[in-house]
Amino acid sequence: MPAAKTLEVSRLLTGACAEMIEGQALDLNYEQRATVSVDDYLLMIGKKTGALLECSLHVGAVIGTEDRRAIEGMRLFGKGIGMLFQVRDDMLGVWGLQEATGKPAASDLRRRKKSLPVVHALQEARHNQAAQRFPVIYGSKDPLADEQVGELLEVLDRVGSKRFCHGLAETHALDSLHQLEGLEIPRGARKECEELVTFLMERDY
Repeated sequence: MPAAKTLEVSRLLTGACAEMIEGQALDLNYEQRATVSVDDYLLMIGKKTGALLECSLHVGAVIGTEDRRAIEGMRLFGKGIGMLFQVRDDMLGVWGLQEATGKPAASDLRRRKKSLPVVHALQEARHNQAAQRFPVIYGSKDPLADEQVGELLEVLDRVGSKRFCHGLAETHALDSLHQLEGLEIPRGARKECEELVTFLMERDY
């Protein structure tokens, strides 16, 4: 591989690692904050999860072709599936079935993790009476009883958090596929990319 391309790949990988660290720092910071907006959260996962998958596709494209349009398209495809992966992961952490995920039901709620469904409900609590119990329960320091977890799930249902997350996942899935349009890439590679998007959208583990 030419030296210039080697340096470009090294720069991309170093940049992605730095961005991932920044995203992880934001994630830890958000756990200590009383309020986190959905926009804040999406910025964080774009850096933490999005950056690594974006880099994976970007580096592969840089090594595999000189077509700058294809390289940029694959970079954006990688970023999109990174966002899709994390949104779906957050949904499974709340609504995933234990026999599929291997984790207790509503595990992220029990850990008081500020995942996307929770951030959405907390944001809704500022102006939606149906969600006002959510921050009260979630802000408690005591371990959550099953009844409280059930109440949190009811609030998430009332304010449409699952529907919101699913819609966001669909948006990133469609955007990822859109990035492939018009790119001159092998048919088999395109099919693999499309199958990957479908898997990430539908996975239950």
